[in-house]
Amino acid sequence: LFLPYFKLKNIQFENTINLLQSIIYTLTASVFATISALLFGIFARIGWKNTLNEFNNRSIIFFILLFALLVIPPICIYIVSFHWFGLAGYSNFPVLLFIWVFIHSILSLPILGGFLISIHFRVKTKELDYLKASNITWKELIKYSFLKRFALEYIFTLIFAFSFIWNDFGLNSVMSDRIDSFATILKMSFSGRSANQSLGFLFYSISVLIAFTCVFIWQLILKKAQKNIV
Repeated sequence: LFLPYFKLKNIQFENTINLLQSIIYTLTASVFATISALLFGIFARIGWKNTLNEFNNRSIIFFILLFALLVIPPICIYIVSFHWFGLAGYSNFPVLLFIWVFIHSILSLPILGGFLISIHFRVKTKELDYLKASNITWKELIKYSFLKRFALEYIFTLIFAFSFIWNDFGLNSVMSDRIDSFATILKMSFSGRSANQSLGFLFYSISVLIAFTCVFIWQLILKKAQKNIV
């Protein structure tokens, strides 16, 4: 269906550079967001071990407060970000990129952090108490109880974070004149005088590939969970 729109000769070198920049920026923000959510999920499980050990009346309040961040209108965050831009200087690209990455981390934290906390339910409170009584170091605790055990889940979180940021139209549209993003380039590829359907299809194909990758890894996670149950 899409093959008639995809012609490599219509994709110029400049378009390829824009695509690579968009991928690099999005990957940078994804890694930052995933690490932030990972640290949040680990220390939340350790710090509130008797609350975040399963879905119950106490943990549901924590999740409600966490997902309440999604209720905050994104426009409020954008207004604050523009204030930061003004203080940093709109021409200072490294600072703008850092702020863009930081804001994406905030916007994705409720979803990524909530997912990781629910995954960490599998770390039992008795296990944490035993390791604490054994005087195990924080480094060893995080390494063996979280990082090694949930490596596949963390990879899934990274890919999901990439998809979340890659497909975002809000902040990416606000920063479209300074930071190349999938949302803005896709829009320009299918409308306007400079429309390039081949470039648009290339960007769209990446989104589809990300979606299929997420589904594949999620299936692996479900199989892993079933084996643990058995």
